Amino acid sequence: MTDPSPSPEASASATYSLGARFRDVIWAPAALFDWLAQTPRWLDVLVVVSLITGASAWLLWNSDVGRSVVANEQTKVMAIAKARLTEAQLQQVVEQMAQNPVTPARMAMRMAASMFMGPLVMALVCHVVFGWLLLAPTIRYVQVLSVISHASCIGLLQQLFLHALSRTSGSLSTSTSVPHLLPFLAWPSEGSLAAAGLQLLDPFSLWWVGIVSLGLARVYRASWWPFGVVLTLALALFGLLHVLMEGARGSGGGGHGFGT
Repeated sequence: MTDPSPSPEASASATYSLGARFRDVIWAPAALFDWLAQTPRWLDVLVVVSLITGASAWLLWNSDVGRSVVANEQTKVMAIAKARLTEAQLQQVVEQMAQNPVTPARMAMRMAASMFMGPLVMALVCHVVFGWLLLAPTIRYVQVLSVISHASCIGLLQQLFLHALSRTSGSLSTSTSVPHLLPFLAWPSEGSLAAAGLQLLDPFSLWWVGIVSLGLARVYRASWWPFGVVLTLALALFGLLHVLMEGARGSGGGGHGFGT
């Protein structure tokens, strides 16, 4: 990450199959992003990442762990509904849950769609923000999208890791933050600001920031660290808001969860 300027000669001579791009986004990202800056590719990698994510999600939600999570969540929903709703409203909730059951296929489609659409939106935001900050109107959206799409391989690895962890532990794992990965250590109490901050210490998220920063640096022909700073701050802001919202929802008794 020390040499931000691409090497057109090296990039022009390199050719990358889909498999080689999956490999090099991890092992040789600089050379890959030099090539992508001149030869943008995004659709094939997003389709494969989305399909693998969806298949892994289907296997998880079709396992004993997934079925147990759904059953427990629906039990919580019914307990909250009985305490707060009238008989007519409760019947409506039951009918909604029957009409919209939580199935492995539905959860898999939701995860796959998220993995496909997320990079499209993120690339648009990065294209607008960094194009304006760096005054680089010649950089095309598809070049930025190529970087974000290939960085989604990190998100795929994160999901596969979480799904494997869920199946081996017997309970649903939703975070790869350090406190979740090392629960046997002494961490600040839940709900504190320190605990919320530690939730942002996620090796996969930091890895993603590093890969995207390097890729954008090769596309915009700039140093990598401004991209890293902006992305880290944005990630920290959204992560902190998510943690605080989850805490507020938890203290308020929870919502309707999966079923509605």
